[in-house]
Amino acid sequence: MKEIIRFHAVAYSKASISKKTAIIDGIVAATNMNRRMMQSFRGLQIR
Repeated sequence: MKEIIRFHAVAYSKASISKKTAIIDGIVAATNMNRRMMQSFRGLQIR
């Protein structure tokens, strides 16, 4: 959860500079986090 909040904080700080890029970065960060979570989840299930 802390990592997700960190990504949101970064997205909000970038929003002041350019909202569109911040939103895109947030989506990319979220998708990357989801992929990592899924990979670690699969690893746990295999074990």
